[in-house]
Amino acid sequence: MSEVPRPEEGVFANSPAFPYTGPYTGLHMVYDLPPGTVLMGSGVRHPAEAAREARVPGIDQSPVGDTAQVRGDAGDAARTQPPVPLQLGVLAPRGAEATLSRWHQTAIYLERRLGRPVELTALSLDGLRSALEAERLDLVLTNPGHFVDLEGPYRLAPMATLATDRPGRPATGNRFGSVIFTRATDDAPRSLSDLKGRTMAAVSPSAFGGYLIAYHTLRRNGIDPERDLENIVYMGFPQSGIVHAVIDGEVDAGTVRTGIIEDMVASGQIAGDEIRLLNALRIPGFDPMVSTMLFPEWGIGAAPRLDPETRKRVTVALLELPLHHRAAVAGNYGGWHTPMPDSLVREVLAERHQPAPARPWRIPALVSLLAFLLVLAGVAAVLLRHRLARSAGASLDHHATAPRAAPFPAEHASPPEADPEPPAEAIPAPQLTRREAQVLAMVRQGLTTKQIARRLGISPKTVEFHRGHLIRKYDVRNSVELAAKAADA
Repeated sequence: MSEVPRPEEGVFANSPAFPYTGPYTGLHMVYDLPPGTVLMGSGVRHPAEAAREARVPGIDQSPVGDTAQVRGDAGDAARTQPPVPLQLGVLAPRGAEATLSRWHQTAIYLERRLGRPVELTALSLDGLRSALEAERLDLVLTNPGHFVDLEGPYRLAPMATLATDRPGRPATGNRFGSVIFTRATDDAPRSLSDLKGRTMAAVSPSAFGGYLIAYHTLRRNGIDPERDLENIVYMGFPQSGIVHAVIDGEVDAGTVRTGIIEDMVASGQIAGDEIRLLNALRIPGFDPMVSTMLFPEWGIGAAPRLDPETRKRVTVALLELPLHHRAAVAGNYGGWHTPMPDSLVREVLAERHQPAPARPWRIPALVSLLAFLLVLAGVAAVLLRHRLARSAGASLDHHATAPRAAPFPAEHASPPEADPEPPAEAIPAPQLTRREAQVLAMVRQGLTTKQIARRLGISPKTVEFHRGHLIRKYDVRNSVELAAKAADA
């Protein structure tokens, strides 16, 4: 079996679909890929691997170390089995398509430096955890908070930290943070304190740039998001959905990683004047909008199953990647450097598991208050005993002097008049947002959650969020009662 040469280095440069029409079995990128979609680093499968998958007769499927025996018709001959692909899992905050497009050239670069295939997989927060649990990954690329969360349970070894500064691009100092924002309307919150009693959208309770950094900032400003906000809606990836939810009025505020809003404005998805930034900060050396302190960029780490020699070769390859290389250009980053300190990241993660701070009572004030309450209790007890004694004496005097009542009431005596009931006050209709009013109208029409979602162009999860708010505002138990009560209002 003759070897077919690999495609040349420039075959896939600047191509969104990565087509190849040679003797290989092509694996093309498609759009709307769900998290978990696998893309080969080189864009193709090795011919011997394709033959094994097709189970061509004459090939022994059982591996022996790094080689396998290939049996021909004329006898047994030892052939080298293609190397096992290196599995690289990447968090997909902008969706699978954008993630695969950004990191594909980096996978190609590693493949050529290592002489070993690299498979790139776009994963969600939980997807990365599940893949590590099943021992399906060799390398993990994710945000620093998620990395620290995974580092202990799955024994990840830090290798390198991403550098994001590039010539001609906004300066970041290789750091990132979060933005907390509302829509730019008169009724929207204008400060962090205005968020109390409002709704906010985020990625998930464990998303570092998509929630935990904002959580840390709000707590530092005297706001406990999970106690002081009316509700937090976790919308998952991509984070652009959170921005649209805020602009459409589905929630009062949102939080996303820095850079997301600028990218959406640059691509024409939104207009810059539709967003109002809360707690806007100016940090030297950091150009994007930001509402929080800054943290080290994403890191890449090795899972325990990756051998030390390959781990070293991957680390060296990343640190040596030139700024002008097509992998850095396609990924819009500036190379890699040694792992950054993560003490601030760990501080934020630790705060997430702490109870809300108690009110600062002072001991002398507390003692004085307790003494005052005890005095009040003593005075109240004396007054109560005195009142009971007077009531008992008055009752005995009345019993001795009151005339005997007739044994039967007069035949035509009219019953005593009952006190008239006070008129019932009209219960005002609850105040609804524009989206809540739309959802309520469709609930009254008997539409299902999916039908409402399709008509309004929002997710079923968002419909359920608004339905829950309506049920609480109208003080009913379910949608049937909601429709009936809303019809009577």
